[in-house]
Amino acid sequence: VARAALTACRFGARLPAAALGVAVFCLLPNQALSNIGLLKDFPFTYALVWGTLLLAELAQSPERLRRPGFVIQLGLCMFLVGGLRHNGILPMLFMAAALIVVGVRRRLFVRAAACALVPVLLLAGFRGPVYRMLKVQPNTVPSYVTMLCAAGACLHEGKALSEASEEKLETILSLEDWAEGYSRFAGHDLYRELEPSFME
Repeated sequence: VARAALTACRFGARLPAAALGVAVFCLLPNQALSNIGLLKDFPFTYALVWGTLLLAELAQSPERLRRPGFVIQLGLCMFLVGGLRHNGILPMLFMAAALIVVGVRRRLFVRAAACALVPVLLLAGFRGPVYRMLKVQPNTVPSYVTMLCAAGACLHEGKALSEASEEKLETILSLEDWAEGYSRFAGHDLYRELEPSFME
């Protein structure tokens, strides 16, 4: 939060307002709060905000690629974006592509390519050899388990799910119970006791 707020200050924002704004943005639940969010979702959002501000700085002043401190910050930020969430790979690759475009246009291709490729290679090493060394097992949890909260949110708001999804949900609870039992402030923890039923 501090790094993203300080970067915003370089654009003219006041520090207290920037820190509060970044924190509120990161903590607002899109559909639910969950204790696991503290480990991956909030840090991921911080890194994404930080990366967006760094890229905005780069667009204003491409010469920042000549500064080692800026390159280290952006490389670390890209690694965090790609590593904290499985779907962070896409924004990390977009950031790398943006770097390459700036490098080509400003004749800083070698620096831009290095800044883009190093975090990608680090992440590949992290998810390859490091995962194997730590014996990380692939996730075998069915998609229904990871999306129970989203399904509850849809039904709570009166949205329709596919016929197959509704049939699957009704094998555990009625659709009315799914809708009434949902709370965005309890999140996935509401459905922990139901998860074993979907693992069968």
